[in-house]
Order: sequence, then structure tokens, then C-alpha cells
Amino acid sequence: MVGYGNVGRGVEEALKLKLNADTELVAVLTRRPEQVRKAMLDIPPGYLSPHSAEILRKSFM
Repeated sequence: MVGYGNVGRGVEEALKLKLNADTELVAVLTRRPEQVRKAMLDIPPGYLSPHSAEILRKSFM
């Protein structure tokens, strides 16, 4: 998941309710990892680097 705003929190809730059994959250990329750390103790927050957009673009090609 990239970001932890309204949509990110909605994704988190959907995963907790197991609405999509074939979906797994493995990381949260955010500019505010302390906010994620308080809310989601079992998912390690990552940091957005200046190259994040390039990395994400390549990973979905």
C-alpha cells in the first residue's frame, strides 16, 4: 500500500475483515511512518524515497 490516508485506512479495514482472501498487505510506504506504526503494529512501515515513483512504475510493468 502506498500512503496511509483515507483510502489506506479503508484498505486496512477491508483486509482485517478478510473481504478478499487472496489479498495480503506486506508493506506500507508512507512519508509518515510513525502514524502507521501506531495504527498497524504487525505491518512494517517503509519510507518513500525520491525514487519511489520509478520503483512502483517498474514493479507494475
